[in-house]
Amino acid sequence: MYTFNTTPRLVIGTSKLQHLGALLSDLRIKNPLIVTGPNLSKTKVIKEAQKWADTANVFCDLVQDPTTDNVLNCVAYGLNKQVDGVIGIGGGSSLDVAKVASVLLKQETDLDDMWGVNNIHSSRLPLILIPTTAGSGSEVTPVSIITTGETTKMGIVSHKIIPDAAILDPLLTVSCSPSLTAYSAIDAMVHAIESFTSKSLNNNPYSKMLALEACHWLGKSTKKAILEPDNIEARANVQYGAMLAGQAFGNSPVAAVHALAYPLGGHFKLPHGLTNTLVLPGVLAYNQEVVDYSSLALALFPNDAGEINYYKSDVVEVMCKNIKELAELADINTQMSYYGITSEDIPFLAEESMKQTRLLVNNPREITQEIAEDIYQKVL
Repeated sequence: MYTFNTTPRLVIGTSKLQHLGALLSDLRIKNPLIVTGPNLSKTKVIKEAQKWADTANVFCDLVQDPTTDNVLNCVAYGLNKQVDGVIGIGGGSSLDVAKVASVLLKQETDLDDMWGVNNIHSSRLPLILIPTTAGSGSEVTPVSIITTGETTKMGIVSHKIIPDAAILDPLLTVSCSPSLTAYSAIDAMVHAIESFTSKSLNNNPYSKMLALEACHWLGKSTKKAILEPDNIEARANVQYGAMLAGQAFGNSPVAAVHALAYPLGGHFKLPHGLTNTLVLPGVLAYNQEVVDYSSLALALFPNDAGEINYYKSDVVEVMCKNIKELAELADINTQMSYYGITSEDIPFLAEESMKQTRLLVNNPREITQEIAEDIYQKVL
């Protein structure tokens, strides 16, 4: 037996931001709070959202990996404005803060009581999420990742923070740079790959189906979205694939790639999609002893079908080659040393990754601190 939860109402397509007004009316939100990032707050996207939402309540004091202070400041701002609903607009960070704020604004629980899995026992304000990147899938997941203290990332996982509705408009992703487009899409690929192979007891046929379908959409359009930023069809396909991957891992959770990526983001301030891109090859190579990645590879990279079908031992090599090529198209360096990470940092990073027990338990092959060190070393 398994459970499957996702966003109950999805509005998908070009120019769909104009449906925001109707969603607000349906959810009886009259005084919403818009949660977004500082760069996005100055764009036409937010101005149009404000028009449809009829609000001047915009909180944009967020950093790349949002902190507990960001969350609490957002809640204080919303309480001062007496808001009755939350709209998250932006990348995964903005959406994650909006999710947590929607709960805390009800003033029925404290942030410290929400960490971990299924620890939200209160209601929340109505919530609408609108992604402007195509990677995190946060608009359909029960997960929010927040930085606590200086560098440690912690998760809040609960079906209570799945939004009431989400708008997926590919026009909102056109401004993403080639590098952001590339590592966001690879992040979505990681979500699909790890969901499909997760050891979670809630891994299920529906999530596996969604993960494979996500790979299909991501595989056929990511390269075009990088090379042709104004290609709306490619943007839409990648956004749709990222959403499907979000639905998959929101129910069959991710594993070691994310566990090893989080310390890189926390300590070296690298974007989450980039950190996943860096450690993915090492984890795939380690897991291939117990996992057949062929079906995922075929969905992602059908042009290499012959090599994948006839030389199964090289499947991971084919996947890593193609992912590296996507990164290089966007001028992304895939060696950790390029970002100032040295061999001296590896023991500490491995020790920090071991704290991500929520994720490591889902990996198809056990990861020890020594193995984590070896994986980091291979992608140094």
